[in-house]
Amino acid sequence: MNTIKFQQVILSGMLLLLAVSLCGCPPKDKQGKLIGWVSDTEGAALPFVEVAANGVTTHTDGGGLFSFDPITTKENIPVSFALTGYASNTQVIQVSPGTTATMSVTLKRMDAAKALANAANGGAVENEGNAITLPPNALKSADQKAITGTVDIHITALNMGDELASFPGGGTGSLDLYAAANFEITQNGETLQLTADATVTITIKLPAGTPLEAGDTVPLWHFNVASGTWVQVGTGTVVEEGGALYVEATVSYLGWWSVAITIPNPHVIKGHVYDANGQPAAQALIFAVGQNYHAVTLGISDNDGAYSVWVKPNAQVRLELVLPGAYYICAWKNAASGNPGETTSNQDLSASFTSCIQGKVTEENGTTPIEDVRVYSSTGGSDVTDDEGYFCIPAPSSTYVAVYVLGRPAVVALTPETADCASGNGAVANISVYYPADGDRLGFVFGTLRTREIPFVGLRKDMTSMALFYSGFKGDAFDPFDADAPLDTCRIYTASYQTGGTQPGAWTDDTAVNTLFGLNFNVNAMFKLQDGEAPAFDKIGALDAGSPGSLTNSIVTVAMKRPLDYYFDFSGTGSLQDLGYNALEAWMGGFFFEEGFVASGFDNGDTVTYSWPGGLDIGAFTASGILPGRLTLTAPASLATIFDEDTLQNGLTITWDTEGQGAYLTLMLETLVIETTTTPVRVGAIVCKAVDDGSYTIPPEVLAQLPRSSVLITVQVNYLFAKRQAISTADAPLTRGNGSGYIVLNLATEPVMKWSLDAQLHIPKEN
Repeated sequence: MNTIKFQQVILSGMLLLLAVSLCGCPPKDKQGKLIGWVSDTEGAALPFVEVAANGVTTHTDGGGLFSFDPITTKENIPVSFALTGYASNTQVIQVSPGTTATMSVTLKRMDAAKALANAANGGAVENEGNAITLPPNALKSADQKAITGTVDIHITALNMGDELASFPGGGTGSLDLYAAANFEITQNGETLQLTADATVTITIKLPAGTPLEAGDTVPLWHFNVASGTWVQVGTGTVVEEGGALYVEATVSYLGWWSVAITIPNPHVIKGHVYDANGQPAAQALIFAVGQNYHAVTLGISDNDGAYSVWVKPNAQVRLELVLPGAYYICAWKNAASGNPGETTSNQDLSASFTSCIQGKVTEENGTTPIEDVRVYSSTGGSDVTDDEGYFCIPAPSSTYVAVYVLGRPAVVALTPETADCASGNGAVANISVYYPADGDRLGFVFGTLRTREIPFVGLRKDMTSMALFYSGFKGDAFDPFDADAPLDTCRIYTASYQTGGTQPGAWTDDTAVNTLFGLNFNVNAMFKLQDGEAPAFDKIGALDAGSPGSLTNSIVTVAMKRPLDYYFDFSGTGSLQDLGYNALEAWMGGFFFEEGFVASGFDNGDTVTYSWPGGLDIGAFTASGILPGRLTLTAPASLATIFDEDTLQNGLTITWDTEGQGAYLTLMLETLVIETTTTPVRVGAIVCKAVDDGSYTIPPEVLAQLPRSSVLITVQVNYLFAKRQAISTADAPLTRGNGSGYIVLNLATEPVMKWSLDAQLHIPKEN
């Protein structure tokens, strides 16, 4: 990559976590919990799905799990789900005070986009019989700008046979569904809308065997993403072409459309559900899946395990049971519905597990037990640890089962064919969890003021911010990017790698991070997810401070957004521990960025305040600091002579202005040596943390460790980066236990750079 990005990549790329459980703090008598699982139509878990409810946002972990703990209880809570490359979905859930509600959500991957050459001219796009025709100038952006040029059109139809689970809204309710398709239009990744007066023509292909006939007029339904409900919007006409049937209609919205009729007087099926211990299961999910018609309806059991679902009269239905906190269908049965308006009772469902999963919950040292903590299972059920930290949960046989404590890493084990908790012969899954203690550092908040000269606009200043709340960082190990690291100290990094055609100044993010820090992970895959693909991490956990946060200078206020969360374990060969970071354990951090990523209206010298409302681990807090002055390097004038005899004897002196002083400067001197197209590129970097007093000399013994040329023809590139930083800290209360930790606020100016290129015949210098 262009190494101007290096510090940002280090700070944003090395705390990697998959987190769940974001929340505000409603009154306890109005609190409940929500646990859910998101998968695709093939049943594979979907990580990094953005989940939003009650104005709070979180993301699914590597197993597709998300949770809100607590969540403000309401009769109907719309919960939205979004992931790049998948059709959006919203489901409505009821959460009662003191209960844990469960959701099992399926997202449908969008079909590949087809291009429309110029939106200004309009045109038609077809995909497997489903189509859309746009008039000229029918599209606008979210900020109401007219759209011209090429746009991408996704037309994605549901398979009525096996994809009804991904029907938006969590089920078809009282609709008998004939067909459904999603129409989404984007440009450069931004989802577009229709202009206020525009209408488009859509065509939805009907499946073979439909009871509809050419000439029929049928109700057309549009999915309201905000409310999670289907609304009838006009009608469509059935037409025949080439032996196939289609519904055509003129509509004024994009998104999900379905062809369906209401079931005016549905039949009701009632029964009770029981867990693996034979006890009534409250808050269990019961899906009624039509077998000879297209519909899925959802019921939720009450405190006595009783449920009821509406179904089509005189039809065949499959009843499926999912226990609380799970996504696993643990019991099912076929049933026949009766006459309209009547009820069929005693359709009971019972989980019958012949195995179990057991283990011990301990603190991060792996030995100190944690009692009275609830452990959940992916197949349903939960248990509270005893005074020695032990738990045991019944589970199905020969099944991979995940057990977890909310907001902490899950552990997966394969259950034996038969086992029971009394015998203690179940699958073993020990869980090690971290909770911060009084006095711990809980994370960093970073803010950088960037000054730019924009043609025809003039000078513009933008604020970019990032926050990391994490666990696993202990002790006082030196880190040049750590506010607690000692001042006037340097560290040297050296490495070599095969170029494969890479040119100086054009590093990838991966190359820079991996080369300088001896790591092996794909930064680009983490931060540039395409088409819903995501890195495969199998752990979750973070310190949760609630969402969203905000940034203000008392004039401008900007919301913070949580775009992606990661867990990453830096152990193993070539890790930071091999570089002497022995006190650094697995990092688990929650990422926040500004909404829109850049914010204007801020200036050098501003007092800025960041705040979060408090969440599962960290209570409400604010952190304030002053943005330092813009940095100007005054020396050295050139880097071409960093290996001259005088420099190697006396060191490299760097000077700068002191107006608007901060706490320190981060200085990075980097050298790349390319000798031939076949020999490895040799790389060295010195990173120093210098007091912001106007001058610092990189010691000669450190400079001597940088790589230098050893052949007659050499290309050598030298970079010097400097960044001024101001530091402050803020206390943040801990929501578990007593005491508080602290947050480090790091405010900075944008990096400035000097560089030189030496690409001539010269006499080799000594190594």
